[in-house]
Amino acid sequence: MPLDLQAQAYLDQMAALNAPPLYTLTPELIRQGTRMQIAMSGEPEAVANVENRVIPGPAGDIPIRIYTPSGNGPFPVLVFFHGGWVICDLDTHDDICRSLTNQATCIVVSVDYRLAPEHKFPAAPEDCYAATRWVARNAAQLNGDAGRVAVGGDSAGGNLAAVISQMARDQGGPSLVFQLLIYPATDFTATTPSSEENAHGYFLDKQDMIWFMNHYLNGEEDKLNPLASPLLAPDLSGLPPALIITAQYDPLRDEGELYGQRLKAAGVPVTISRYNGMIHGFLSMASILNQGKQAIAECAAALQAAFTLSLLELPGAPPQLWIVPQPDGTKGQVEVHHLRSQVLDNERRFWVYTPASYTRSGERYGLLLLFDGSLYTHRISTPTILDNLVREGKLPPLVTVMLDNLDWETRNRELACHQPFVDFLTQELMPWVREHCHVTSDPAQTIVGGSSYGGLAAAFVGLRASETFGNVLSQSGSFWWDKDPEEDFGQEWIIQQFITTPRLPLRFYLEVGLKEDWGWIHMVACNRHFRDVLLLKGYEVHYAEFNGWHHFVSWRGSLADGLVALVGKGPEA
Repeated sequence: MPLDLQAQAYLDQMAALNAPPLYTLTPELIRQGTRMQIAMSGEPEAVANVENRVIPGPAGDIPIRIYTPSGNGPFPVLVFFHGGWVICDLDTHDDICRSLTNQATCIVVSVDYRLAPEHKFPAAPEDCYAATRWVARNAAQLNGDAGRVAVGGDSAGGNLAAVISQMARDQGGPSLVFQLLIYPATDFTATTPSSEENAHGYFLDKQDMIWFMNHYLNGEEDKLNPLASPLLAPDLSGLPPALIITAQYDPLRDEGELYGQRLKAAGVPVTISRYNGMIHGFLSMASILNQGKQAIAECAAALQAAFTLSLLELPGAPPQLWIVPQPDGTKGQVEVHHLRSQVLDNERRFWVYTPASYTRSGERYGLLLLFDGSLYTHRISTPTILDNLVREGKLPPLVTVMLDNLDWETRNRELACHQPFVDFLTQELMPWVREHCHVTSDPAQTIVGGSSYGGLAAAFVGLRASETFGNVLSQSGSFWWDKDPEEDFGQEWIIQQFITTPRLPLRFYLEVGLKEDWGWIHMVACNRHFRDVLLLKGYEVHYAEFNGWHHFVSWRGSLADGLVALVGKGPEA
């Protein structure tokens, strides 16, 4: 598609000014010119409340600007990072933040991170991550909802939003529900078709990008760091859903879309929305570019959808009391580890949570093993749930291992009643855990759990390894699963195994949502069937049904119920 007529008119106006190219100027000259342009701009879009504050950062105070919409709240929160790395500030992106605040009906916290070259990489991601953590911890003070926090930004800010999403996943939170990436830079090493096709004449030139890179990075080695080039991260699974906006005539178009493709391959829900005829920075030109207005509306709609899905609570749904971090409360530690599996012939990542009171002496701790580790670590916020339950005396301190998946295909194979996976758990993972953590070997104080296929896997692990795991926690377990897909549907293979196997020393917590049936899959019926079979066999079963869907938003609200039911009274439960 040819260049949009409005974009062409803008570029013609810029060319008529005969201004020197950006890459020939100093950062301070560009900043001064930008401030002069802002001073001549008209009245900004009205927002119910705008407040400038400073918050503590890793190297001093970080200025932020908080935009609050009209209404009662608590509101979801978007933490927004402006573009530039070297130039731009809170004022340059004031218009975008105001529009998103009003159209998405969310609080926007705009972050004025330290700029290069005065503060080179990794100062910017350090500030942005610190600000995101502060927002999550202090959301209630802002009339915000800590359970509905997203990150976003444009250009360099899109880069930072992608980076902060990865940091939140890998460094123990906060849990993010969405990432809004507007024409993001994702790979400093890339030479893509769009970087050559659009190298000159479309607002952002290739030489401009080199200028930004040289001011921002310390040297060649920084280009390979995923905190600078998020596309180079080896694993993109477990990240929040994303909307990626790109522009046809943008040098960064391809690397933004490549990042989206890698997210999709990792099982992350993502929408890639290319605006044909547009140039880099077109959302900031919404006052003169119609497609800029459309893109802001798309961003707002995507945020609203993400926030609504995260909030969704039907009448009769239990309140989610345990997922909110307590600012003054003691917190456990989360560390990421890797283990090479000879049984599965792959390397596995997992997170280990140890409670705030953890010590390697005295009575050994109970153990919780959860599948879909990234989901339970970051989106279900298991560490926060455990912190709160222990603080309130509802649960004894537990060491928790959250085992991640390699990819979607491997997950669906390993969690579907796969004996080699059980062998990996019993022969490799559990010995590692007992060597490195002060945990019990008592199966009565050991829980295996998961959701969906993870619930199915938990039941199968209990069936095959009850000498190790004495408690099974299943959230929306896929007990409909058929071992032989060629046969008629409805085998419920795992249930048949429990029917024909003598009663084992196992206790169960099963739950399912009343809105989970779809197509030929009848989640409620198969969970009820499994419950009835277990009760007839003489098992202790705690069973619950919630008014919700097959989604982590439901599971994060009820995980605490399952844990308390199984080990809430300690060893004598």
